[in-house]
Amino acid sequence: MTLNRTIEVELPEDLGPFQEAERKIKEACFQAGQDLMNQLMEKYEADILKRKRFWKKDQREKKFQTIVGEIKRKRWRVFDGIQKCCRYPLDEWMGVGRDRATPGLKKVLVTAAVQRSFRKSTQEVDQWTGVKRSAMSNWNLVQSVAKEEMKKEAPVSDWYLKPIPALDPKIKEDPCPILAIDPDATYIKNQDKTQPDHEIKMTVMYTGKKMEGKNKKRM
Repeated sequence: MTLNRTIEVELPEDLGPFQEAERKIKEACFQAGQDLMNQLMEKYEADILKRKRFWKKDQREKKFQTIVGEIKRKRWRVFDGIQKCCRYPLDEWMGVGRDRATPGLKKVLVTAAVQRSFRKSTQEVDQWTGVKRSAMSNWNLVQSVAKEEMKKEAPVSDWYLKPIPALDPKIKEDPCPILAIDPDATYIKNQDKTQPDHEIKMTVMYTGKKMEGKNKKRM
């Protein structure tokens, strides 16, 4: 199968400023990509609806956020005669959930967010893809992706999850001291730009925990 789309860009006879021509070409490329994506979606739905197990119910509009921009489309909701439930085959094939972002766009967002602040990465992704999202939406997306990735990792050993044991008050000196290190860092972004952005790093090192009263522990 071949998807086709002709790109045309209108420019003045003297071509005009390069920046203006560059902007028009970028917009044309994004529009062409969205048109090709619509062709792809239409072809997939046409093929999937040929299967006898799917019965058409209705079409519902949704905005898909992709790496070539945001695409608004009315996709089919069907009844699956085998699973006995209603489904959105296009959403499932694209891997799009409630957040509307495709896996490709999620990867771009996560890569940008781990290298910069959420506000800065949100602005950059908007420039790259034309998809407008809020910094808080991207924060929630990164958290959900992180939780899914954690499920793929091997389970952590029980000893790693247990807290550092408290010192026995009957023993004056710890016969086997435990060195624990808790690193932490916080990125500070100055809103009024009077001071440069910076990062505060802190490391706490201790050998054990000693109970003080019923609820307090001293390191």
